[in-house]
Amino acid sequence: MAVGYDDKSLAPARATPGLAFWTNGFGAWGNFDGNRNAATADRNLGGFVSGMDANIGGTWRLGVATGFSQSDISVDARRSAADVDSFHLAGYAGGNLGPLALRSGGAWAWNDIDTSRAVIFRLLRAGEGFV
Repeated sequence: MAVGYDDKSLAPARATPGLAFWTNGFGAWGNFDGNRNAATADRNLGGFVSGMDANIGGTWRLGVATGFSQSDISVDARRSAADVDSFHLAGYAGGNLGPLALRSGGAWAWNDIDTSRAVIFRLLRAGEGFV
């Protein structure tokens, strides 16, 4: 789009490569503070998504993407943890049909989840009560 010009012939042509490869990484980390009712929880997340798409039939593009992410959360005060490995697969398409721009896509993910928690019971002596 040429800003400030009414003549659209002056706007630069938008290049659409025949075949494009792309990738994107992501991550996050943080914690949930504890209080007298709940313990502190630490969390981490990291992964990537990569894909490729191609120009088919002029204004149409068709693509596929795949990715992997790993996340974990731990509650040390409760001797609890969870690790999640996630695998992602997606497909997408889009293009112009006359004055309409059509976009569609679908994704599928599956997870491998491993959790652990230690449950500890404290034995009370005679005369002791709950605090």
